[in-house]
Order: sequence, then C-alpha cells, then structure tokens
Amino acid sequence: MPGNVPNPIFFLQRWLWQRNVRDALVRNILVWQICITLVTLATGAVTSPFGSGGIWVFWFGCGGAIAAWNFYALAKLVQNLTPKGWSVSILVRLLVSFNIRLLLSGCLIFGAFIWGKAPLSALLLGIASLLAIITIAGMKKALKKPD
Repeated sequence: MPGNVPNPIFFLQRWLWQRNVRDALVRNILVWQICITLVTLATGAVTSPFGSGGIWVFWFGCGGAIAAWNFYALAKLVQNLTPKGWSVSILVRLLVSFNIRLLLSGCLIFGAFIWGKAPLSALLLGIASLLAIITIAGMKKALKKPD
C-alpha cells in the first residue's frame, strides 16, 4: 500500500498472532473470512434501506461471522491442546466445547431465521463461505512450488 496508509491485512494478521493463532495457513483463512464478513456486514448495513439485496448481503455477513467464530475457537483450542499430546480429558474438552459452540450457532441461526426474518440462503451461504476459503487456501498451499 502506498505511503503511510496502514495495511488492514497486516493488522488482522498481527491481531490473530497476538491471540496465539500461530499457524500461518489458519491465520490466512481467518483473515480472509474476517475481511469478507466485515465487508458484507458493512455493505449490507449501508444498502439495506434501499432494497432487499442489502438485507441479503447483511445476513450473508452474519453467517460468515458465525463461521469465523466457530473456526477461530476450534483452531485455537486444537492448536493449544495438541502439542501436549492427546488424552481422554483433552478429547472430552474438545467435544464439549465444540458441541456447545454448535448449539449456540444453531440458536443464532434459528433466531436470525425466525425472529430476524433472515433469508436462510444468505445465512447458509455465509457459513459456507468459510469452506470455500479453506478449499482455496488449501489448494494454493498444495499447488505451491517448493522453494
């Protein structure tokens, strides 16, 4: 970026590093998911008074935020637990925390769909955007030529 304009990607990378997301691939996936989520939330919020397209984009961003939250929490938990080795207590902690997040995510989606009148397609595609980013990042890493 030219001049003294700060690079928001760098700030997100640093912010995630400070929160112990050490794997570069996981950090890149999270950075892109957060960027897509923030852009769609802002775009949807600004354009929603002008038509239903903006509302759809806003709810897409909400689905993306739910996906980013789940991926961030799961990545941090696995990353911090696995170096110590696997045990029954670690597996139970992973399963319990994952299922609690899954239940909360389901409640958020249900609430947005029922009470917020969110289009289900927007919420589900927002969640699926994380899968697209993971696929693209994985393919990019797999196809990268060794140095």
